[in-house]
Amino acid sequence: MQEHQRPLINTHVHTMSTTLPDITSKKKRINWKEAAGMRFGRWTVVEWVGMSKVHTSIVQCRCDCGNVKQVDSHYLIKGKSRSCGCLRDDTTVQRSTTHGMGRKGSRHPMFTVYHSMISRCRHHPRYKDRVAVCDRWLYGVDGKSGLSTFVKDMGFPAHPKLTIERVDNDGPYSPENCVWGTRFDQSNNKRNTRFVEFAGRRMSLSRWAIQTGISIKTLSYRFRKKWPVADMLKPRRPKP
Repeated sequence: MQEHQRPLINTHVHTMSTTLPDITSKKKRINWKEAAGMRFGRWTVVEWVGMSKVHTSIVQCRCDCGNVKQVDSHYLIKGKSRSCGCLRDDTTVQRSTTHGMGRKGSRHPMFTVYHSMISRCRHHPRYKDRVAVCDRWLYGVDGKSGLSTFVKDMGFPAHPKLTIERVDNDGPYSPENCVWGTRFDQSNNKRNTRFVEFAGRRMSLSRWAIQTGISIKTLSYRFRKKWPVADMLKPRRPKP
């Protein structure tokens, strides 16, 4: 008897996927006109200001350190702006004290300024018995090192050639008595600097030389010879 062969049946059944796209995974757009209070890094949005030329929102932000600035919302979303700059400064200080930037050959400029200041007060003959560094900068505050506190108080100099200068030459190195100044300013603040007072103004001979156009050599000669101040600061008349 001939056997009846069963027809081959394809058991693989194609079924349509019923999975729907996850619409909740898309980022929700921010209404920047109602974004007050939102935080991005150290920034807190204060208010919407307007639109930029490329049609992105500009918002007024306040940094945790207190600075206020207008920031493009694009930079906030992308994480390109996280503070007014204080975060970068704090990171730099942290690296200089904890990540080897204080080692010889890779010292951060603020590391050098800080330790040179302390070294002068401890070892230099003209400083060690007369000028001190305040405890705040020596030992730090709120768990921060003296270097970190020094940088927080003084900030970074606007130009690499600026040096730390004491306003009162007899006072200590402290936040109230220090500013960033040029080496010319510092040289005018030495104890042996010769000062002249005239018409209610008290300046060093170097500054009077710049002010009057008289050479410092001529002013120094007149100063040593004890000329009257009015005559000392009077330019020479051109010869006929």
